[in-house]
Amino acid sequence: MLILITNERLDLRAGSDSFIRDLARGLQKLGHYVMAYGSDPHQGRRLVERDSISVATDLERLPVRPDIIHARHHLDAMTAIAALPGVPVVHHCIGPAWSTVLPVHPRIHRYIAPATGIANWIARQGPIPRDRIDLVHSAVDPLRLASTARPAASPERLLVYDDQMLPDSPIVPAIKAAADGLGLSVELAGRRLGRVFGNAGTRLPDYDIVFARGRAAIEAIACGCAVVVVSHDRCGEMVDEGNFDRLREADFSVDATRPPTPAERIGEILRGYSAPTTAALAAMVGSRCDFPAYAAAIESVYRSAIAMHESHVEDIRAEEKAIAAYLAGLVPALKRQYSTQRTFSDMSLWSESTFRDLSAKMAAIQVDSDTLQG
Repeated sequence: MLILITNERLDLRAGSDSFIRDLARGLQKLGHYVMAYGSDPHQGRRLVERDSISVATDLERLPVRPDIIHARHHLDAMTAIAALPGVPVVHHCIGPAWSTVLPVHPRIHRYIAPATGIANWIARQGPIPRDRIDLVHSAVDPLRLASTARPAASPERLLVYDDQMLPDSPIVPAIKAAADGLGLSVELAGRRLGRVFGNAGTRLPDYDIVFARGRAAIEAIACGCAVVVVSHDRCGEMVDEGNFDRLREADFSVDATRPPTPAERIGEILRGYSAPTTAALAAMVGSRCDFPAYAAAIESVYRSAIAMHESHVEDIRAEEKAIAAYLAGLVPALKRQYSTQRTFSDMSLWSESTFRDLSAKMAAIQVDSDTLQG
């Protein structure tokens, strides 16, 4: 089949970009043709670097009409849905359930969730029946993470590895304080943390303990690192053989009902490091997070959506209403951003009170931005 995958960006070899490469290669091995679309103007018309994946920059001039849209990142997803009438869609809800804008459209026949909690959140949004939501746990391609370190007897280097976290996220100074108390060094990596790993498989083995979540956590485990599950303001457990399956069920995310984690508690978690456990997990993750099986599961969802579409009756008015409802949900954040941009346009009128007001607005916009990144 001909598959179009949408993604926020396609110009980096990290985060969700690396997932697109992994998935495309997995689907290609199953005999499918894969294209990728993202609206970021920096990516240009090209093949994804060092990968035989076509990148579309103009949906009106695709070389072929896709059989299915694998929709990721709602802005790019809804753009592709609107530009390609009549094409069935699968939406991959990848972000934390509490911060994702969920696209709803008559041609989105199935939803993919990496965790039970996200699947339950999708079902609560309505009108989406639970039987249209497919639970497909995250996986990583072991060929991309061929470098595996032998765990150190005792940890020395720590890494905060997260694409959504900011340098001023509350958990960052708490981790640094805990590390300082134990004589450990800490580094940061992630799109918003100012440093991106182009190839995680060659960089992660340099670290002993990695604070991560989702697919990033699986990457780190596969590379021979101990992993502590993390969010912007709290830490969860250090992954071990006893909690691995439970944490994978939650896509290696932290329970949002937990209180923020103080440095003292993080220190206790770090003292639980075990080289034998870390080595055992690295050996185990390949079979538990088998990527060929993951690609086959995604393929099965595509086939189910295409079969549902065969009996689908096109309703242009319903599609227009779905697009209108989606846009209406974006308006408050966009208006707030526009208002702040206008404030920046006349710096000569700034005063101390104006600056304080602007700072508050920027903080609110960051929350909106985080919410809209799903």
